Amino acid sequence: MSSSKHFRINKLHEKIDIAVRNAEICTIWHTLGLVTEMSYKEKQDFLAKEYYLSQSRIEDIIRENEL
Repeated sequence: MSSSKHFRINKLHEKIDIAVRNAEICTIWHTLGLVTEMSYKEKQDFLAKEYYLSQSRIEDIIRENEL
């Protein structure tokens, strides 16, 4: 396999991994809202720690994927 094809496949895998991670974050966000009484900030803090992302990135992911 050529190195450029290998690079493209790795980039595709990275994009898929990010999409799956974002879907997990949104699912957990909505589940926490349904089964807990966590505040917006508490959910944001929990997910930021769980996924090693900033709180603003968590907020962006939630906003990007709102139904």
